Amino acid sequence: ILGAGSIGGMWASYLAQAGYEVTLLLKDQDAVTQFYRSSLRLETGAEVLLADVSSSVAAECEQEIEWLLVTTKSFSTLDALETVDNYLAPNCTILLLQNGIGNQQAIVDRYPNVSVVAGVTTDGAYRRNAFDIIHASSGKTMFGSISPSRQCRLEDLQRCFDQLPLEINFVHDIWPAIWEKLAINCCINPLTALQQCRNGELLDSADNLDQIRALVVEIQDVMQAINLGFTFPNLYDRVITVIEATAENYSSMYADVQAERKTEIEQINGFICQQGDKFDIETPANRAVLKAIYSKTNRGQ
Repeated sequence: ILGAGSIGGMWASYLAQAGYEVTLLLKDQDAVTQFYRSSLRLETGAEVLLADVSSSVAAECEQEIEWLLVTTKSFSTLDALETVDNYLAPNCTILLLQNGIGNQQAIVDRYPNVSVVAGVTTDGAYRRNAFDIIHASSGKTMFGSISPSRQCRLEDLQRCFDQLPLEINFVHDIWPAIWEKLAINCCINPLTALQQCRNGELLDSADNLDQIRALVVEIQDVMQAINLGFTFPNLYDRVITVIEATAENYSSMYADVQAERKTEIEQINGFICQQGDKFDIETPANRAVLKAIYSKTNRGQ
């Protein structure tokens, strides 16, 4: 597993609990040392898991990788994958479980001989500290192949994932799910990060609801211009439903801003603005939150 954040740690714990050999690929020796000092702890609603998970510096992996789950921040994916290039088996399958759009196709282009599977999840998880993770809310996870020229071993993955206490499905076309997740993230993540609030608190303000409507309209305009072949006519209602279902959760962008880390705003609202420019569509609502996050994190464009 490449990326030891909350989602990566959660998956590592559940896979190890199911009896699979799991290695967390970390960025440097300091991170590995910290891991072995504290070990990986996952708190669920019913229990605390102390799974048998090993760790290694990514660039010093000592074994061939057949299955690689990537849960890094989307902006660092290509750099992170470069550290393990030499260890990818000829029949390797890379699974992406990340926010945003853009990195998926970039990885397919860079690894034409590797099976790439993209996924989205609505499971909510956050870290109490580096390797102490809370699985805060149960959701759904979907995966689908995005490698047109490679046959992915989805049946093997399905058998593996059926043993996990997560709701996981494989679909023929993952792109509608990726776009829906992008739209939901565009509305929830920056607003909670700017207001430093839980997801559910967005519903307490009429101004927030108006802002969400404006974001949704722009996203739908961009989707129509791209001519994706699918639409979400009830997208605003879907966003509200997700906010209600994850009311007690803190978004990943909230956590990043709190910790003064780089956010994924460029791969989320920034992507909508980029596509708007490409198709000559105004995106003032998305551009406003993009600039506001840049300002809050002192990261100008």
